[in-house]
Amino acid sequence: MNIYQRINDVMSQVAYVQKDATVTTYRAVTHDNVTAVLRPYLVKAGIVVQVAQYDGEILERRDPAAGVKQHLYAGSYEVSFVNMENPEDRLTVKVQAHATDTADKAPSKCISMATKYAMLKTFSLETGENEEGRYHEAPLYTDVQLDRFMEILEQRDGLAYSC
Repeated sequence: MNIYQRINDVMSQVAYVQKDATVTTYRAVTHDNVTAVLRPYLVKAGIVVQVAQYDGEILERRDPAAGVKQHLYAGSYEVSFVNMENPEDRLTVKVQAHATDTADKAPSKCISMATKYAMLKTFSLETGENEEGRYHEAPLYTDVQLDRFMEILEQRDGLAYSC
């Protein structure tokens, strides 16, 4: 079988991955859960997953003094689904991902996120929740901005200055 037939074989056996984590206000499926569900079928179908990073950078560095609590990392990856009997026969998906962490794990989280989504999309796996319908309201201002605003208000004619 070629890689597309192998992917179709896996798709015929796996249609759903249960969301297994809660992230603040929504449910999510973890990389480990996607891997645990797919792995036996990938092995049986002779598909090897190969991940290569071709770009990555820290977009924002952790700076508690400035109110930045975590590093923000962005990476670009090629996730290949390889026919183990003919390694030139492969489907490669380009994926971008972002991840945050307070220490040094943001790049590792980023590659896991990219791999997870490449697998979910390549194998058309349902997760049981409307991903696009999720809404996260960003704060109107940061703690640093609020502190600065309060400093201005405490100054003479601070209100006039801010208006």
